[in-house]
Amino acid sequence: MSLNKNISWFIIICFSFVIFSCGKNKESKNEAEIINKYKDLKYALMQAKKTVGDYLQFAYSGKFKDSAGIEVIAGSELSKSNEIGIKFYLLRINGNILEKSYQTKLLNGSFQHSIIQKIKFPWFNYELLYYNSQDYFMGSSGGEIISYIINFNSKEIYYAHLVVQ
Repeated sequence: MSLNKNISWFIIICFSFVIFSCGKNKESKNEAEIINKYKDLKYALMQAKKTVGDYLQFAYSGKFKDSAGIEVIAGSELSKSNEIGIKFYLLRINGNILEKSYQTKLLNGSFQHSIIQKIKFPWFNYELLYYNSQDYFMGSSGGEIISYIINFNSKEIYYAHLVVQ
């Protein structure tokens, strides 16, 4: 009788293990599918617009924090009477939606004729964002070039400004 009881418990434990193991594989497979969707920049921008707003102009996916997986960064250019400049957003993937986890303050610059790209330094295990206005930013009559390197992991913005006269 106790042998049958032990076999029954063994079967229940094995069955439970199989059920929970299959659930994990399906969950990680769904997570991998979601991450692959965000590698498509059009999809990333469309989803970022749902979270932040239709005024976003670009989105990139990548690893932008030390402890996180794939995330999305996006940028907007504001040209309201009291707000003129650019902002960058870090968006965390949570299931099928994006959640805003950080945004920069309003920075000088414009996305018109600018360079925006992800950069990777070998001493960081995450990516940074590089912005260069080239010669478009018209803060003065002589022309200005503004550059930023944004470290979303430490929430730091490194800034360079060249004025040509």
